[in-house]
Amino acid sequence: MKKSLLFLAPFLLLFSCMDSEEGISPQLLEGMWVSKTVEEDITFDYLFKFHPNGTFESYFIITEIEEEKYLGIDEYVTGNFSIRDGILFLSNRRFFYPENKFNPNPDAMIEKDTRIKHADKKMALAFENNREVLVMAFAGYDAEGLNEEELVMVEAIPFSYTFQRITDYDFNP
Repeated sequence: MKKSLLFLAPFLLLFSCMDSEEGISPQLLEGMWVSKTVEEDITFDYLFKFHPNGTFESYFIITEIEEEKYLGIDEYVTGNFSIRDGILFLSNRRFFYPENKFNPNPDAMIEKDTRIKHADKKMALAFENNREVLVMAFAGYDAEGLNEEELVMVEAIPFSYTFQRITDYDFNP
């Protein structure tokens, strides 16, 4: 009896360490994702790059607008990411904006006030289409440890984006 239990132990250990179908590992996010959004008078791409070391980059890129002088990268964000219970946490976020709004240039970005601490952003995740489509829905902020003066929230209403996995992106509109 003891020998048969010892024989089963490696299989039990193997299956207990595997992610369930519902579990989302950070490796599934690795790579580049883009969401193309059309609103009333603006078209923009929301681009995420998730790196194997647990860092991310995101870009808000205006691709079509009535006044063409506003085309290009409007916001660039860097930080760390982690996944807990199917929720994506974006932490240690640093925000950058174009030095000249009339001529956005990715090489001339300035950092927003670094004295301000930003609450961790939480996004619910779901994959579709053989993990080539990623749906991220705003799930709130994790403001633990921040006082009222330090808490900075940009989004006031819930939102979601649907991203397509891509291998390359042309930053020239």
